[in-house]
Amino acid sequence: KKPADAKPASAANVLSPLPITFTRDFQAGTKDVRGQFMGGTETMRLAAHDGKLFAGIGHWTDQPGSDPNPGAQILVKRGRDAAWELDRSFPGALRVNCMEPVTFTTDGAGKKLAQPAALLLADAGLNEAHTRGGTLSVWVRDDTQQTWVESRVTDRSKRAYIRAFGQQRDTVTGVNHVFAGTGAGEVYAGVHDPQ
Repeated sequence: KKPADAKPASAANVLSPLPITFTRDFQAGTKDVRGQFMGGTETMRLAAHDGKLFAGIGHWTDQPGSDPNPGAQILVKRGRDAAWELDRSFPGALRVNCMEPVTFTTDGAGKKLAQPAALLLADAGLNEAHTRGGTLSVWVRDDTQQTWVESRVTDRSKRAYIRAFGQQRDTVTGVNHVFAGTGAGEVYAGVHDPQ
């Protein structure tokens, strides 16, 4: 029991066990070292992958003006002291809905891969075509080529954008699966194809 005269601790006199100091590291509306415009009105997702930090950017509330509107973008920071750079633009897309690093240790048949395949997955959608439905795609970063490759999921999604990725290893078959949950409540399962 608390003593009758005990007072609740106030936020002012409780010290955080892990104090963190933040400084701004990126400002939308700037150009990268190659002169490419990096815009956006919201940062949707940050993900660490391949020793780099990636940011999924959207421009949901962008107001028309003199700045270019490159669509949703993925930015990359290659090291602690490196400046942010444009990694990929998705013209016509409003935002990067989700982005997730995943690691596969098996192929779709459950055969162990010689080396684990660490991939970064992203979805860039939410334009009029995506909300009406149609082609649903996952974008996969090819770290060797430093580009993004489209992986088609289906041509008949009710709402063609992905809201979440998840990964699971089947305890019976041993197969690594990745799951993509859509804005229409659908979930699609995928496996790694080394070819």
